[in-house]
Amino acid sequence: MNILRITQICRFLLLYLSCLLLTTAAAHGKSFETGTTTYGVEGFGERILYISENGVRINFPVAGLNIICKKPKYEVVWFNPKNKTIKHETIAALRARSNMTPKEISLPRLQRTPITFGGVSASKITVRSSPGTEEWLLPSYTNKTKRPQKLHTHYIVSTDIAVTPPLLLFLNTYYGVPNFGGVLLGCSHTDTAGGTATQYSTSRVEKGKFPSDLLDVPSGYKECRTQMEVATGPGYRDQFDDLARDMGIGEKFGK
Repeated sequence: MNILRITQICRFLLLYLSCLLLTTAAAHGKSFETGTTTYGVEGFGERILYISENGVRINFPVAGLNIICKKPKYEVVWFNPKNKTIKHETIAALRARSNMTPKEISLPRLQRTPITFGGVSASKITVRSSPGTEEWLLPSYTNKTKRPQKLHTHYIVSTDIAVTPPLLLFLNTYYGVPNFGGVLLGCSHTDTAGGTATQYSTSRVEKGKFPSDLLDVPSGYKECRTQMEVATGPGYRDQFDDLARDMGIGEKFGK
């Protein structure tokens, strides 16, 4: 089975699960959040992002990792139902361990190119390698034959998605970006040789409702010291086992 086919199946399953959640919630008289749901891919695999005025949830269905940040405390909670682990931390602590400045940097005046991305209005912002560019805005790219080199980094940002300032601060901190004034929908890099790398992408954006209990933080989970203890649960390891099988490798990575 090729990668394109696997991706198509994953996206269909994500859409099916979302519709099932809404139908089940309506049948049981549950409350709903009015907001935005985005679908895409990043480091932990397929991703669903829920945004409302009350909170944000980032869900990785395959890996099992979830991150919730909601009012009134705006605490960052990492948890994984597959291995019943959880970690609590403040946004300030997340910024500190991500080597970000304590105070968020705002960059509203960078040149923007209007585009449509994921079905909503957005802007493309390119940060180019130059002496006047902040070093931390330019991730390094390396492979086995080249030394690390600066990249042109392309951010896709939408102001068409409603989000409160505290929750936008969380999202910017989670993705390690400055405040561009909107929700990040994509991030990719190009090098001087024409190579490209996609760090974060969004395939679809839906505005509407989702069940309020998606913002509920579970109880009774084992508290972990690090984010990776929560993230690298059975589902995360299973992704590497699936990749190994696709490549014809017999040894399991997740054992």
